[in-house]
Amino acid sequence: MNWDDAYANAPYIQNAETYPPAWAHNAAAYRTTCMQGGSAQLDIVYGTDERHKIDIFWPREPAKGLVFFVHGGFWRAFDKHSWSHLSAALVDAGWAVAMPSYRLTPAVSLKEIVQDIAQSLNKVAAIIDGPIVLVDHSAGGHLVTMMMTAGQGLPRGLKERIVRVVSISGLHDLTPLLHTKMNQDFGLDLKLAKLLSPAFQKPVIQAALTCWVGGNERPEFIRQNHLLANAWQKHGLTIEVVIEPKKHHFDVIEGLANNTHPLFVVVNGDL
Repeated sequence: MNWDDAYANAPYIQNAETYPPAWAHNAAAYRTTCMQGGSAQLDIVYGTDERHKIDIFWPREPAKGLVFFVHGGFWRAFDKHSWSHLSAALVDAGWAVAMPSYRLTPAVSLKEIVQDIAQSLNKVAAIIDGPIVLVDHSAGGHLVTMMMTAGQGLPRGLKERIVRVVSISGLHDLTPLLHTKMNQDFGLDLKLAKLLSPAFQKPVIQAALTCWVGGNERPEFIRQNHLLANAWQKHGLTIEVVIEPKKHHFDVIEGLANNTHPLFVVVNGDL
């Protein structure tokens, strides 16, 4: 098995190189609109590092709750600035949407990145009242589902507010990464990979879980999508597994920005 190829998305996506600049452009345009309208709080500090910052996008009326979106990039790339536009439909639906940046490998460990997400979630949960929905993409799927496991230091009251978790193309078992060149940055051994894999941990938050993946994604991402559902079904969670036809790793998140799309409907829920 060539594990480096198994996790290589761009070589299997037509015009893959056009996606990151398009994300950045659309996100910047949305931030500008929100700033002009007074509906954005940018660069809220939650820690001591330059990347310890959060953007919040506010609805016009009092927020009905918090959608907390964590970006992907194999824990090595991107920040909050590429995804702002994915907030638009959710904000229009009445949610406050928060997007954190976090430190990246190899500068820090994956364990420290998990701590960053817990710290940033604590910060915004103190600002925004109501139910909380955790949403992610790719490596972000690892990070938000880790929030459902023990040892993250989330206060009881915060954990009780988390009603849904939507892992989009998430990575839930880190053990195959031991066999990739990327592990030079991650520094994982088998013990640590299992400790940081949601699929090897027990959920302590009884939130509804949706594992969502594109039908045209690499087989490993589809396997990872099913893996968490299979591992956690014995713990009494409400779990849904979705394979969205004709979507690949880079366009599977687009449904968040469309208020008629099934992915948006799942995140928005019926509260």
